[in-house]
Formats: sequence, structure tokens, C-alpha cells
Amino acid sequence: MTGVPFKIQGAFWSYEGLLRLEGDTLCFEFQAGLLFRQIKQVRVPCSELISVKFEQRWLKKSKLVFVASRLATFIDLPGSTQGRVELIINRKDRALAAAFVDALYEPSEGSGYRRSE
Repeated sequence: MTGVPFKIQGAFWSYEGLLRLEGDTLCFEFQAGLLFRQIKQVRVPCSELISVKFEQRWLKKSKLVFVASRLATFIDLPGSTQGRVELIINRKDRALAAAFVDALYEPSEGSGYRRSE
């Protein structure tokens, strides 16, 4: 599966990146730094996820929302709070994001996450 482009945005900062599924691990790659743009990578085992959902909105920005079982799971991702991170998805990438979530929920042995409705 191809990666899903995303943005994480705060009040005075934003990061753009790419989300991939590599086996049973989520790989978040994003550009960090103002002057010297460095690529950062955060890897999260799917077994640490409680829920993943795609919130498609027509008048607001669509989001991929991840909730983890531990606070430390997303500690290295900007914008994470209380074991939760929200990725903003551009309109043109909505189908990719929806397909990504569907791929996460395909039956797999030993997965510790479940669909959130």
C-alpha cells in the first residue's frame, strides 16, 4: 500500500509527512525544523493501538485519529496528547486514508487494536 500524506498542525507550527504500514508497524515520517528540514521517523507497533478512525468532513478538515493504550506511544510525534494524535488529510488524499484504515482492520493474527465507530 502507498503512503498517506498528512499534516500535523499547531497554533504556530505545522509538519508535513507520510504515513505507511510496514508489516505490523505504523511508520510516521515527517519533516521537522525551520531552517534545516530534517526527516524524522516514528515507528509504532499496531499492537499498541486502541483505535484508528478516519473522520471525513465536508466543511472541515478530514482527519485520521489514532488512540494508543499508552501515553508514551506517540510521545515523539508533534501534536500528540494523552496517547492520541490527529493527522490532517487533504481532500485529494481522502480515498487513500480510508483505504489505509480498511487495510489496518483486515484480519491479522495477534492484532491488539480494534475499529472505533
